[in-house]
Parts: sequence; C-alpha cells; structure tokens
Amino acid sequence: MYYCFLAIDTLEQQDSLKSILIKDLEFQIKNYTLLSQQDSLILSFKNEEVLLLNNQIKLYTDRLNQVDKWYNKPWIGVVGGIVGTLVTIHIIDYSLPRQEYLKCAKDPAHFMKKYCNIQHPQRGRILFNLYPFQEKVLHLMQENPYSIILKSRQLGISTLSAGYSLWLMLFHKDKNVLCIATKQETARNMVTKVKFMYDNLPSWLKINAEENNKLSLRLSNGSIIKVTSASSDAGRSEAVSLLLIDEAAFIDQIGEIWASAQQTLATGGGAIVLSTPYGTGNWFHKTWVSAENNENDFLPIRLPWDVHPERDQEWRDRQNELLG
Repeated sequence: MYYCFLAIDTLEQQDSLKSILIKDLEFQIKNYTLLSQQDSLILSFKNEEVLLLNNQIKLYTDRLNQVDKWYNKPWIGVVGGIVGTLVTIHIIDYSLPRQEYLKCAKDPAHFMKKYCNIQHPQRGRILFNLYPFQEKVLHLMQENPYSIILKSRQLGISTLSAGYSLWLMLFHKDKNVLCIATKQETARNMVTKVKFMYDNLPSWLKINAEENNKLSLRLSNGSIIKVTSASSDAGRSEAVSLLLIDEAAFIDQIGEIWASAQQTLATGGGAIVLSTPYGTGNWFHKTWVSAENNENDFLPIRLPWDVHPERDQEWRDRQNELLG
C-alpha cells in the first residue's frame, strides 16, 4: 500500500492530467460496481476510515461528470492512493483557503467569527461569535482612525480590540500596536488575548512569530503588538500605527501620555480609547465631551449595559443587589 500527493499549480498541468483523472475515475467506478456485490471494504486514508458502500458508485459518477467544472478553478490538488487493485482519487480544492483568506483580509468581523478563539469565563475556549453590537463597533473602529468608547463592564470590547489588533497585524505589514493601561499587568492582558487568538488560528492564516513573550508578539511581516506601563513618556519614541488605551479614565497621567503619543500618530496612526465611567473633569471625560460636540477627531461610541442581548432589567436588578 502506498499514497502519493501531487500538487497542480498551473492550468496547463491541470489540462495534461485531466484525461488521466477521467480514466482513473472510470476505472474506480468499475471496481466499485464489482465491490458492491461483496462485503463492504474499509479503506484507511489519512487516519480516517472511509466506508466503501454501494452509494459511492453514484458519488464518483457525479465526480466524473463534474470534473470539467472543477478543473476550471486554480489551486487544484489530487491525492491518489492504491489499495490492492482499487485505485482511489481524491480531489482537493485549494481555492477554498485562498477565498477564505481574501474574505478575512477584507472583513475583520468574518475573520473573528470564523477563526478567532477566545477564553470565556464559563464556557472555556469558544469561537468569538460577535454580537450585533460588537460587529457594529468593530466596523466603526475600522472606518474611523480615532474612537473613544464609553462602556459598561464585561461587554467584550477589550477582547474585540485585541481581535482587531491581530487582524491589523496579520493582513498589513509593519503595523505597530501599543497597549497602555493603568498597570502593565492590565495592558498585558490585551497581548494575552491577541496571543491566544493567534495560537489557535489555522496554519494557513498564521504568519511566523519572531518574538513571542508576555509583553509582545512580533510577526515576520514586521507587525508587532506590545505593552507599556502608564508613564508620561509612554509611546514618545514609538512609531505607532494603533494606540490602545484601556480604562483611560483611571490613568492619572493620561493627558501627558496622550500629548506625547499623539505626535507619533500624526503620520497616519490611529487610537482606540476605552473606559468605564469614572468621575468628571479627567482627560477621558473631557475628551468624550469634546467628541460629542465634534470638537476633536474622536468618534464617540456609547455602550450602556443593556446593549448586550443577554442582559435585561432582571439582570440589572441582580447586579444592583450584589453591589449593595
């Protein structure tokens, strides 16, 4: 028993093998017809057991009828195997990963919903199946360089920002994402989320990581995400593509941080500033009010607790009871 793999990269190669494929399929159909009168045969192929039943005669007849249609596509591969006198031909359409890659590159929501895994506190590892409000916020982030988000807790917006950062890094070269939060540990959580999504991607979506540690993830295309503590010179010497500031209302020196980082954003970078509310008169509150009045470049996005589809007044009442 042996198996062979043949990659067909050009249309010329496809045409030259077309007649061979048809003959092999015809031969296979004839063998299936003979086998249908005998006991079922188990064929092990790539660690999967394929049960050869009578209805597979129709399956391969259909394949034969569609071979012309299939060979009009690029990125076609043929996997062939011989078991005894039975010839098997398996057609693999490599255009599907290519089509998916293009969809992911175009739409970060598609990328996240189909290929990004997150760690849910109750459900464990799950796909990031965006809620409608999250998908809307994501597209607003993509369309507007500067976003300021006043949000309730536990809406998944930090996770959404992590997914957007990974999308930006994978599908664009030399993107520098910088995360700032009240503490380095808080900012590090953003990188942890990005790394978890990255580690669980299918291989055809991944780019090799040249640097991967608790504080940063650098890809071979030159893109990187890293964290820094909330100090007055944070981001001063960085050429930042995207600045992420989490819980901005709680950062004491956020005004000075923004003043120093803004200079590096002037060449075309963007910023996503997130926070739950924390008093008035601080930089976040002033910037939010100015954004609402169209006095700066930020797009204000307000996300109250009831924007989440799984929260209602009963949930709110329980939270109030727990908080006293």
